[in-house]
Amino acid sequence: MQIIKVDTAKLVAEIEKIIEYSFNDKQLLIAAFTHSSFLNENEDSVSYERLEFLGDAIFNLCISEHIYLNKKMTEGEMSILRSKIICEASLFECAKRNNFLEYIRLGKSMRNEESINVSIAADVVEAVFGAVFLDSNYLRTRKVILRSMGFIINDGATIENSIDYKSKLQEHIQKKYANTPIYKTIGTRGPDHQKIFIKAVTVKEEGIMETGEGRSMKEAEQTAAKAALVRLGIE
Repeated sequence: MQIIKVDTAKLVAEIEKIIEYSFNDKQLLIAAFTHSSFLNENEDSVSYERLEFLGDAIFNLCISEHIYLNKKMTEGEMSILRSKIICEASLFECAKRNNFLEYIRLGKSMRNEESINVSIAADVVEAVFGAVFLDSNYLRTRKVILRSMGFIINDGATIENSIDYKSKLQEHIQKKYANTPIYKTIGTRGPDHQKIFIKAVTVKEEGIMETGEGRSMKEAEQTAAKAALVRLGIE
């Protein structure tokens, strides 16, 4: 995908139409689509980083509330379902479905990239949620979030088709070794407000089997467990 200079007037008109919300402060929406690399060329611009920090918290609250009120699940089941919704993959899919990628404002140094990476696209979606919240209130933001993420909330993230890779790996290891996998944090990357956790799954008889990354420790553990299952030829 070729990265081109973004027309901010078109950005505002199109995104407001897509998310079905009209901003009082249009600059909030523009900031939500502005990558920090753009600031090197435009000193009066503001990047999405602070909005993404706020949007991430509101996104977590909204999805947690929605699951609690609408799903009859145990705490563990609710955690699994939430991790399926609140992840980079689902946010990236949201960005693609809502045509957000076309409007992300990047610096010249990044405009020759083959495509916008998953992390940037996910951050922009959360920044939009943060911008709507600052421009309105929680109830209005919740409507935007649930509408934008409805494709996974309603279709792709039911507990029945969410695979608990940790439980699946544990069952296999217990049968083979009468033991249980151990998950250890081996590192993190990224700034504090959007930290990526790196987990290793270890089995006493095997040592470190695989590693996984995620926006939460639970997501990283699920990713590591899935990788271990693939290595074992089970998944």
